[in-house]
Formats: sequence, structure tokens, C-alpha cells
Amino acid sequence: MKTEIEKIREQINAISEQLNKLEAKPRSEVKDLSKLKTFIMGKSEALRYIMPRCEVAKEVKPEYEVGVWYKSKSFFVRPTDLSGPTDAKVHGFKEGEWFEYPNFNMNGYQKLVPATEIEIKDMLEKEAVKRGIKDGVKINRDLFTPVQLAEVYVRGSEFHYDKENDKLLIGERAVYRQGIWATVVAVKEAKIEIGGYEVKFFKCGCLTYTSIDGFTFTKEFWQAAKLISSHGKAKIMIGCSKQFDVSLETINLILAKL
Repeated sequence: MKTEIEKIREQINAISEQLNKLEAKPRSEVKDLSKLKTFIMGKSEALRYIMPRCEVAKEVKPEYEVGVWYKSKSFFVRPTDLSGPTDAKVHGFKEGEWFEYPNFNMNGYQKLVPATEIEIKDMLEKEAVKRGIKDGVKINRDLFTPVQLAEVYVRGSEFHYDKENDKLLIGERAVYRQGIWATVVAVKEAKIEIGGYEVKFFKCGCLTYTSIDGFTFTKEFWQAAKLISSHGKAKIMIGCSKQFDVSLETINLILAKL
């Protein structure tokens, strides 16, 4: 397939050839030769004027590139497919909220400019925290490579951004990769039991308290129980109809949830 520049070159050559043929003919055979010559030369010069500008346009770098993060006042986006001169498939943030859009206008009313590596890390880190990704949680997969699918635990508190591969890592785990986020897996908490009775937790306004065998125990009660249990010779027993030993370890588990 011929390029636009090649087509223009052919037109110039054809016009020049036509002009040479006309000038070779006897004047009596060509009516208004001067007017025709002026028209042909004008068209040829116009094409000669256009061609170098086509060459420049060919060398101009596209305004937007796939895989690069761009920012504006309201948007922070990364195009993954530029289907047209301005429309793109993107993921990123709109007013700070994660979104994905298949037909985003890159030349909208807000000018988009490339984001810095620090800005990218900051946005992704905030989103990771919002999603509950932190040290000790279990995630559905490690996104370090696309094929790792097993559930794993996150170990570490420092976030790192790999710009070349567009990955966000915490410790050695990749929790984000090129628009895909790892999901926190809910871990079922073990029941806390005392004397065979489950310790149940209830909330009333801003206060949380416990219930054991139908009896209520406040946070202040457990704080006092912990203080007493800290003494080597002291022993905590609770209950009304029955008395049950309570270890310091159990008291700490209860207080952690209050």
C-alpha cells in the first residue's frame, strides 16, 4: 500500500510530465496554453509545499502512549489501548476513586500531562490501603507474574513501585499489576470460648461489650481483669451459675476486639 507521501510524489511527477508534453506541442494545438500552464504549475507548487509538512507529521511523536500514566485536575489514568487519535481504553482514578473506562477521551476539557513516578506510587499506595492491603492479610494471588494464582499472606509494611512493569509491591508481594488488583481474602476468626461458652461481642453506640452465657462484661471489666492477672499469684474466675478460669492470653484476645 502506497503512503500519502508516495502518492504526492507521483502526482508531482505526473503534472511535470503533462506540462512538458503541452510545451512540446505546437501552440496552435493548445488553446489558452498560458492559463493551463499557470494552473498546472500552481497545483504542482501546492503539492511541493504540502509534501515536506507530511514528512514532518510522519515524524511527530504521538501525543499519548499506551502504558504511560497521565494526570489532570480530576483524572489520573493509564491508557492500555489507543483505538483512535484521542479515545482510549483506560484504568485509573476519577476524583480519587478507582475506575475503568473503555472509551475515554484523552483530549477532554482537562489537559492531561504525564505523571511522575512518585505521584503514581502515592496514588496506588493510597488505593491499596483503601482496599485493606497491609501486613498480615491474606490476598487471593501474588501478581508478581500473571500465572501465580495461589492465596498468599502479605508480609511487610513498605510499598515499592516498579515503573517498568507498572507493579505495586508490599514486601515481596505484588498487590497491583497493570490495572489488576489483588483481593483481600476474608479469614474466618476463631471463636473465643470460656468454659465452653462463646464470648460474643455487641456494639451499643460507640461502646462495645461482651456477653458470656447471657451475662454482660464491659471493656473496663476486662481491663481490670488483665491488671489482676498480671500478678503471678492472682487468678481470674468469672461466671454466675458457674465459675470459669480465664487466662491472660484469653483476656488479651478479648481486649483486642473491644
